[in-house]
Amino acid sequence: MWRYLYKLSIYAAVALVLMTVTTPAHAVNPLYFNDWCQGKSNQVLPSGYPAWLEDNAQDKENVAKAIKFELYTGYPDQTLKLTDNITRAEFAVALARVLDTGKDGGSTWYANRLDALVAEGILKGKTGDWSSPITRGEMGQWTGRAAGKYKADIKINSISFTDTVDSDILTAAKAGIISGYSDGSFKPKDNAQRVHAALMLVRLAEALNSKPLPNETDLSNIAQKAYEQEQIARKAWVQAKTKTPNYTPAEEYESSLNLKWLALAEVEYQKLKPNYGWAEDKLSYSAKPVEMHRTTAIIEISGRVQNYDKAGNKLYDELDYKGSQYFIKRDGKWVLTHGEPVH
Repeated sequence: MWRYLYKLSIYAAVALVLMTVTTPAHAVNPLYFNDWCQGKSNQVLPSGYPAWLEDNAQDKENVAKAIKFELYTGYPDQTLKLTDNITRAEFAVALARVLDTGKDGGSTWYANRLDALVAEGILKGKTGDWSSPITRGEMGQWTGRAAGKYKADIKINSISFTDTVDSDILTAAKAGIISGYSDGSFKPKDNAQRVHAALMLVRLAEALNSKPLPNETDLSNIAQKAYEQEQIARKAWVQAKTKTPNYTPAEEYESSLNLKWLALAEVEYQKLKPNYGWAEDKLSYSAKPVEMHRTTAIIEISGRVQNYDKAGNKLYDELDYKGSQYFIKRDGKWVLTHGEPVH
């Protein structure tokens, strides 16, 4: 999150305190998964982690973006299972979310999203086994149709593969969404892994730059309002007006998953700093765009904040901060999904 001023120390401090409590350390870090490599030089690669990511910094960053934009949220056992196959239903729902089309639910957990993709012309129909693994060819076709419909940027004017001439797959390749192998093949019949899907979804999102595009001032306002609502909830909580932080008002601006993570972090932080109260912004955020796309965006914000103890007394002097904010467009509305400090 962007509440850096008292949270910059959380990550190290919470990691220490969690050694003696039952809550797992990853419960307070949305980018910590049992099968994710943090990039430490002496770290043994976890089981199920695609080792080739360590040799490709851009691909690894794109997988991290898929998490930060909540395209991937992991499994209940705190794994990403990146080397597992991804089903047709799973990829269809993730694709629909990237395109901001349809809603979750229906007769099955994916039915409404399929209907939306069919209506958009991304899917040709709803036949087949949706619990079966999706192939590279089908993934290329779907993303290629999405690229064509939403006028994705073209990065490569001419491209060909030795084992397919499918026009939708070639459209996806020209947009930089998919790529082939060193022998010139694409291998359309091979099953796609979850790591490949994450890369394709992020590349598609970054290729969608047709209007309307977001405005950094609007996104900055969303981030600031979310923070204000969080601190109002925190103040009521530490002053014993509520049993737990009530972040419901913040859901107008911020994803429920991000707020769920925040609630976990706040509880652990309060164990470390029981007299800490809340914070207030003292300057309106200034913002500059980092990435602005049709349905995803990143901005860098800066400002100044004052911290208080539970009694309302000032803690420290006002502190400057700077951070990156991640947003995704859902149901036509921009919401904050992740924030992190800029070092």
